[in-house]
Amino acid sequence: MEEEAGRVKDLNREEVALVNLAKKNEGLIVPGYTHMQRAQPILLPHLILSYVEQVHVLWGNLGLPIDRFMTSDALGFTAPMRSSIDAVSDWDFVLEILSANSIAAVHLSRLGEEWVLWASEEFGFLTPNSYKCTTVIIESVRAESIRAVNAETEVQTLKDALAKLEAEKEVGLLQ
Repeated sequence: MEEEAGRVKDLNREEVALVNLAKKNEGLIVPGYTHMQRAQPILLPHLILSYVEQVHVLWGNLGLPIDRFMTSDALGFTAPMRSSIDAVSDWDFVLEILSANSIAAVHLSRLGEEWVLWASEEFGFLTPNSYKCTTVIIESVRAESIRAVNAETEVQTLKDALAKLEAEKEVGLLQ
């Protein structure tokens, strides 16, 4: 639970930093891109705030503590989950956290890709202190995004395999 709270705190810091960056660049027009081709001009804050929105949406997927009775009542259910076995054997909370991490990593990867392009000689929109250092850091973030997506896939596959093993055991196919 502390790890989840820390993740929300980090996401909130990310949002604040991006909002501040958008405010600093209010009114700045940059070319929009689609499929690596220039498209219509856009406001840089508009682009930056799109990342804020993506990060903000993740908050709802972090498995934060909720009032089970209020939620079940609000949704029109008669009561929260009654089966303690189902409640403790359910992997959804793990998959939700991994999914949120995976989605956040993909968003960061996309942001990193744009920043590398913008810092390149071809684009020249960013002038980092050290282009090589910046690209190495960003490429590291992009590589980690692959690991986050793979972790989610591995756990989903493992969950499916365990469910099949349990089913086979129940019908007597396994000893």
